Amino acid sequence: MSVLNGKCDYWYRKKSMIKQHLALGDKENMLHYNASEFAKELKKKQKRVDHVTQNLVRVALGVCEMNSAGCHFETAVANHIATGSDLGDIGHSRKLFPDLLKASEIWLDKEVEKFLCRPLKSTGIPPHYYVTADKATLNRITNQAIVIVTMVDSCRKAILVKAPEVYSSRSGDGDAKENDAYVDEVSGSHAEDLANGIVECIKDQYCADVLQGWQGTSCDGPYQAKYFEKSLNSALARTDDTFDVVVWDPPPWIDLAMKDVKDGKISEDASSYLNRIIKRTMKLHTKFNRGKMFQQVKSVANHNAYGKDVKFKVLSGTCGTRFSTSQYSEFLKLTESLPLYIDTFRKYGYDEDDEYEIAGKDFVVDRLALTDLMRPAMVDLLVSLQGLYVPSWKICLWWPKVRQRIQKCIPISFDSPDLPLTSNNIRDIRKGKFKGTKVVPGWLKVEKNVSEEVSDGKKTTTTKWRARDLKDCRVDLEVFVPQ
Repeated sequence: MSVLNGKCDYWYRKKSMIKQHLALGDKENMLHYNASEFAKELKKKQKRVDHVTQNLVRVALGVCEMNSAGCHFETAVANHIATGSDLGDIGHSRKLFPDLLKASEIWLDKEVEKFLCRPLKSTGIPPHYYVTADKATLNRITNQAIVIVTMVDSCRKAILVKAPEVYSSRSGDGDAKENDAYVDEVSGSHAEDLANGIVECIKDQYCADVLQGWQGTSCDGPYQAKYFEKSLNSALARTDDTFDVVVWDPPPWIDLAMKDVKDGKISEDASSYLNRIIKRTMKLHTKFNRGKMFQQVKSVANHNAYGKDVKFKVLSGTCGTRFSTSQYSEFLKLTESLPLYIDTFRKYGYDEDDEYEIAGKDFVVDRLALTDLMRPAMVDLLVSLQGLYVPSWKICLWWPKVRQRIQKCIPISFDSPDLPLTSNNIRDIRKGKFKGTKVVPGWLKVEKNVSEEVSDGKKTTTTKWRARDLKDCRVDLEVFVPQ
């Protein structure tokens, strides 16, 4: 009771010691004071460390955004120091660059995980997303890029999860005898491996709770196998066959449709017409893709005064994976560059048979008219389908309108405004000119090496040709359009 009442010397002494300790006024208790001062110094140093680290991470991310190599990290650090940024005294080597990116990746993954698991205020459940994946062999290793697509601030955003290796190998079991080699088993390429790899990658990067928001999958051709869809739904414990399907981006559907026309699965006449134009276009690519003729056409383009509508475009071969869009691009290139190629061919590599194939009126009209007819499907429809807020099923509504727009051109009239490239040039083509360059009457090589004759030790080869005028071009095009 005496202690509580304050009438005790022990209490007075204790109270005085506590006050002096807290006020750091006791010379015998400098340890607490020194500890406090040291803590302030450490806090000051740590504040600078945090500031410097943030600046270094910003520089590293800036190097990534510029698509620069890691060696440019040192240059970027030097530039920031020269402008007065505090980047510390150590850690400026490019060897630190991968560690900075790894630290940034870990922090970003944690933030993405929080976002995907945080319930929305409007619904009370985590946000929905869909997953897309694709394989690619950029170097000697094949990787599978996995991307989550969700809505962030009312905009659709792509979040890269990871790009793990697809294939793995292991030595075969069994005892190896002398001169016998182990057989390596390659795995990872089957549909089940690809599906499980996508699910496990997302679980490893984030957590299993993130899978609750997975509401769709969009992948291209190799992932369209039913076994991949079945394996994916099994890994996610999904049973609804209506909604748990692997959706394909609409543009490849159009490409496959055009490829079916090219391969003759729709109509032999349409296939023959399309392949004939592609073959004649490829003859130009073969002649001018490299070497002397390529340098000659560049020289002609630089030293001759052509109009603004004539530009030099380098031609490419037909692409097997994206046939329709790549071929349409080649037709557009020839629209601007054909006069250059024809003039160079006549000056440096003239051949009478080839002239009728690459400089004939029929070839020019066929290519221009086909380019005009392909534009609604290859440009207008594809660009619209790739809009950020356009669902894939919109193609079912838009394709009949595009088909109606194309078929409206029948009967074909080369003077119609529905064929702008053709109508703008048809008057000059009838006069034997295309953008100021002479074009020859249309002839089509029907059959080569019909007969051979030997006279005076010389072999003569006969080739069968058929004349083609603008009426023939119109008839062939009207056969192709309905397909």
